[in-house]
Amino acid sequence: MFVLKIAVGICCVITCVKIAGRRAQNLKKEYDFWNSVCISCDFLISNFSYKKEEINKVLNVDYPSLEYAMLVASFIKNENFNFPPFVNNEEKIRLKSMFLELGKADAKTQKNAILSYKNDFILIRDLAKSNYDKNFNLILKVGFMFGVMLFVLVI
Repeated sequence: MFVLKIAVGICCVITCVKIAGRRAQNLKKEYDFWNSVCISCDFLISNFSYKKEEINKVLNVDYPSLEYAMLVASFIKNENFNFPPFVNNEEKIRLKSMFLELGKADAKTQKNAILSYKNDFILIRDLAKSNYDKNFNLILKVGFMFGVMLFVLVI
């Protein structure tokens, strides 16, 4: 009977750590998303300044965030934008307007517009990075401690 209690307790600890890990991984996904947005802004600015390539080719690169890559793919295919759940309404409007402005003006105007968007997105990325740095380990530790608490309660 004691061995069964220990096995159940260990399963509780493992489950709590897994749940906490998934929650903490969402913070990483959010940071990767906003980092990808800033990277694409850099690509666009360099394209408007020097390369003058087609926008679909500029945006069709590998990004650190799968969510952002899917958003770019939906833009290229002229589909509805599928935003990740952590993007709020104001950010959705800002991202959507950035994508919809592409190709609507001359290169200098677009470069200035993308610079403006990039400055906004850098602030959001830095906030997501500080949130990730501050809370990632904390969430994992709390999950582990909650599992240990359940382990003690089971025994």
